[in-house]
Amino acid sequence: MRFSGHETFVCKQTWLKKGYDFLIHGESFSKETAVIDLGVGKNMVSSIGYWMKAFGLCNERWELTDISNYIFGQNGKDQYLEDYGTLWLLLYNLIKTGYASIYNIFFNQYREYNALEFSEEQLHSYLKSLMEKENIYNQKTLNSDISVFRRMFLAPKDQQEEIEDLYTTIFSELNIIYMLPIARKKEKEENNKSEVKKYDISSKAKIGLPYEIILYAILDQNEAKNSLSLDFNELWNGNNSPGKTFSLSKEDLYKYLEEIEENYSGIIFSSTAGIQTLQFNKQFDKWQVLSNYYDK
Repeated sequence: MRFSGHETFVCKQTWLKKGYDFLIHGESFSKETAVIDLGVGKNMVSSIGYWMKAFGLCNERWELTDISNYIFGQNGKDQYLEDYGTLWLLLYNLIKTGYASIYNIFFNQYREYNALEFSEEQLHSYLKSLMEKENIYNQKTLNSDISVFRRMFLAPKDQQEEIEDLYTTIFSELNIIYMLPIARKKEKEENNKSEVKKYDISSKAKIGLPYEIILYAILDQNEAKNSLSLDFNELWNGNNSPGKTFSLSKEDLYKYLEEIEENYSGIIFSSTAGIQTLQFNKQFDKWQVLSNYYDK
C-alpha cells in the first residue's frame, strides 16, 4: 500500500499533459532542470511524476503506456481533457492501477464496508486498520492522503479551503463525491463537538459517462480471462468492475448494458432463469471501442 508521494498536491487539470510532454522528450523528473522545464516548484515536479504513475500513464521505469499515448500523443484523442468521457476513463485507470492505494481501496472496499455516506474520521479509521496490519500507519501521512483524496473530487461549492484547487482539480465536475448540505445536528449537540462533515458517494446518473467507456472497462478487465459470458453481479460488484469504479447503482448499470447491446451487434445482455449475463458472440477490441466514442 502507498499513501504518500503527491507532496500534498492534487492532480491539476493540466498536469498530465505537462507530464506526458516532459517524458516523451526523454526528460527525467529527477533532473535539477526539471523545475525550469516544467515551470513549477520542486515539490510539484515530484507530484506530477507521482500522478503520472498513479494514473497508469507511465510505468515504474517512466515508460509511457498505451493509454497515455492514446490520450496525450501527437494524435491524442483528448490532449487537454476537454471531454467528460476522458475523465471517467482516467478515474477507471487510477483505481485499477492501484499505485495511489486510497482510490483503489475506497471504491473497491470502503464503499461496500460503509455504504454511501461517510466522514473523514470514518475513512481514516478504516484505512488506519489496514495500514496497521502492515505496520505502515502514520497519522500525518494518512491525514494528508485523505485531504488530497477529498480535494480531488469535491465540487468547488463544497471546498472550504485550498482555494488554489478550485476549478482545476481533475474530477471536481463529475459529482462523484459531494458534501452533505447539513451535518447531523443531533450528533453535534449530543457530543458537544464541532459540526461533523459528512460526504456522500453519489449513485445518481453520472455526468458525461458514455456507454463506450463502460464497455472499454469491461473489455479491459476481461482481457486476462477472455470470457465470452460475464455475470451481471460481477460487473456490478467485482473488483475494479464498472459498478464499483464508476459508483453505479444496479439500475444504472443495467441501463448501460442495455445501451451497449443496442449499439453493438454481437453483444447480448440477457436474463435466463434469473441469471443476468453480458454475452459476446465475437472478440471486441477495447481500443476500437474508444475510437468509436472519440471519432463520433
